Amino acid sequence: MKTIAIIDNSAKGHRLYHMQQFVISLSELGYKVVCIIPEVHLIKSWMEKITQT
Repeated sequence: MKTIAIIDNSAKGHRLYHMQQFVISLSELGYKVVCIIPEVHLIKSWMEKITQT
């Protein structure tokens, strides 16, 4: 399994949406995705919500 790091200096507004779309798309393709952003809790809580359904 390959790992891809997605890095941004902010997760506000459309950047958060794009980060979420990259994470879900790459995960579905079988990649391990590492997010490096100041507001990483936003991605973690979102991932927990979508994986519960």
